[in-house]
Amino acid sequence: MKGDLNVVKNNKKYFLFLKQYEGPIVENAYVVTGVYQGKFEVDEKNNQLKYVGDNLGGVNYFQKNYEGYTIEKMKEKILE
Repeated sequence: MKGDLNVVKNNKKYFLFLKQYEGPIVENAYVVTGVYQGKFEVDEKNNQLKYVGDNLGGVNYFQKNYEGYTIEKMKEKILE
């Protein structure tokens, strides 16, 4: 298996696309969309997004198009 099953690390910042969890285990919870597909690491030096999911077995559908965006630029793009 590529990578580990931990979706996030305590010492890193992420920009996550979340969806509400539907199931019997817990109420009012969210999961990362597509596990790796909905996760961007945030480079703390320049506040830019970096997609690394394809290195962990995730699929790159659109994510590389947004690499280098700042968090603010990504928020603006989402709100368009």
